[in-house]
Parts: sequence; structure tokens; C-alpha cells
Amino acid sequence: MTNSPPSHSPPPERKAPRWLLWGPLLVFGLIFAVYFFAWQKAASIMEDEVYAWVENERLNGAEVSHGAIKMTGFPFFLRAKVSDPELRYPDVWGWSGELLTIDASPLQPDRLVFVPQGILSVHGIYQGQKRFFVVNADQLHITLSETAYALQTMNLTAIEKDGLNTKLSFAKLVANYDVKESPENGKANDFATLMVDGENLAYKDNTTSALTLPILEVSLSASAMRTLDQSNLTRWGDNGGTLYMDRLRIMIGEEATETNAVAPSTQIAATGKLTVKNGFPDGLIDAKIRNPDVAIDWLVGEGAIPLETGAQAKGGFAVLSGDKDEVKGQFTLQNGELKIGPLKLMDLPKVN
Repeated sequence: MTNSPPSHSPPPERKAPRWLLWGPLLVFGLIFAVYFFAWQKAASIMEDEVYAWVENERLNGAEVSHGAIKMTGFPFFLRAKVSDPELRYPDVWGWSGELLTIDASPLQPDRLVFVPQGILSVHGIYQGQKRFFVVNADQLHITLSETAYALQTMNLTAIEKDGLNTKLSFAKLVANYDVKESPENGKANDFATLMVDGENLAYKDNTTSALTLPILEVSLSASAMRTLDQSNLTRWGDNGGTLYMDRLRIMIGEEATETNAVAPSTQIAATGKLTVKNGFPDGLIDAKIRNPDVAIDWLVGEGAIPLETGAQAKGGFAVLSGDKDEVKGQFTLQNGELKIGPLKLMDLPKVN
């Protein structure tokens, strides 16, 4: 009789505690629920901001109409889809479109980004006539918050439906405007800054030669914004209103053609400080201006300055530039005149 070896049963299988399985799911579910309710709260705040913007436009005299407003975007962003939007300031301007999406971050539900979808119809009053434009763009974003505004567009075209067949186009245009506390007096909403960066802006109609702005770079700031009144800029100047030109770089040229591939252009680079006295711009500007005739001719053609004033300006610049076709120095704007040193270049129009 043989002795069989003692049998050893395997140890019982040890099961992981249930909390290790369900705990992460419970934590994830709790986080998801908290975020969901936070997103809903942010969406409610954003929706209130949209309706508040509509009511504010109506208080400012606008006629606003729209279809249904639908909130979407969960979980990563907030989005209001507004069907058939239309905004009109009677006898001034207005626009309408097929769909307007308004985006915001759940962390900043009061910072609204307006993104018109599809083709826009825009109208405005110019010289007493209502003119209609069809606007299309690869990208068009308009950002609004309590004290700041921003515009960003790529490859925008605006073509007039009839009349002068005006065409306006931007290859790129980025603009930022902000109103904040003044460093001079500490008052809120009393100091404004504006920055613009544009490329290949073009304008053309049947009455003037085509004009392009291959380069537009602007950085401005202004004080005493609380007293700014476009109908009385002298009052703004009397209250200490000052425009600070931190940077201005602009190229103004005619449209290039097959026979004129390199069109002449006016080139301006400037810094300075301006205000308004007795209805005229007043201040000092350090500038370098090259080939000013292109810009002067266009201003005369548009009726912005009289023919004799344009001729006067051309003569003054010709004396200063000599053979270089360039003027560099400090320009004085005072008593309705533009001077460089003692030499008067031209009379200035009133800015009111």
C-alpha cells in the first residue's frame, strides 16, 4: 500500500474591496454632476448676457429682431445659436443674416464672441442715400465684454448690390478697443486704447480711383473719454481730452494693374499727441512721409479736402522733400494750420 502525498487545496481567491471598483466611478460621477450644474449656471448667465445686449441695443435706439435662441456647446464651451438675426439703427445702418452664433467660455460667460454665419446683408446711409452691401468672409469674429471690443476678420469682401458698385475688401483686419481706469485721474472708463493691424485693405467705386492699404498698423490711446462727444470735440479737448499716437504705420496706394504692377504709394510712420482746440486738431506729430501725392490726390477726389488745399499741400511737401520725395520732421497742428518748422503746408479742416 502506497502512501499518497497530502493534497493541498489552492488558497481562496482574494477579491478587491468593492470601494476600489466603485470609488473612482463615484468620484467621476460627482465631478461630472458638479461640472454639469456649473455649465448650466454659466449657460444661464450667458443667455442673460445675450438678452441684456439685445435690450441695451434697443435702449440705444436700435430695432432688433431674431428667431429662436438655442443654447449648445456642452461640455467644452457655451454657444447660443440665433436664427434670422437683424439689427437696424433707423436712418443710420443695419445688418441681417441667416444665423448668428454667440460663443463664450464657461469661465467667462459674460465675454461674448459674435460669429455671423453665411452671407450678411448690410446697409448704411451715405450722403443721404441708403446703400446695400453683400458681405462675406472666411472668418469674422466680434468680441464684446463690458468695457472691451475686438474684431477679427480674414478675407472679407463687401460688394454693393447696386448704385456705385462699391467694393471693400480686407485680407486681414484685427482691431482691439478697451476702455479702462485712467492713469491720470483714477476714474473708471475714462481712458481708451485702440490697436489695429490690417493687410491689403482695398476700396473701389465708380467715382474714384481704387485705393489700397497694403499695411495699416495703429496703436492709439485717449484720455477724458467720459467727456467725449462727437458733435462737440472742442468740449472734449477743453476737458483735457488728448489723443496719444503711440504708433502709426500706413501705406496708401493705388490698385496695381497689369500695366502698373508696382503702383505708387504714400508711406507714413508717425508718433505724437493731439487734442482739439476751437474745432481744429492741435498738437505735435513726429513723422516720416514718403510720396504724399497719392494720398493727397485721393483725399481731393473724395472731397475730404478742397482742390486748392491739395495743391497747397503738394507744393509744401515738394519744397521740403527736394529730390528725395520724403519728408521727415516734427509737424505742428495749430490754429487751423499744418506746419513743419515755420513753413505752412496746408489749412486744416474742422474736425466737428
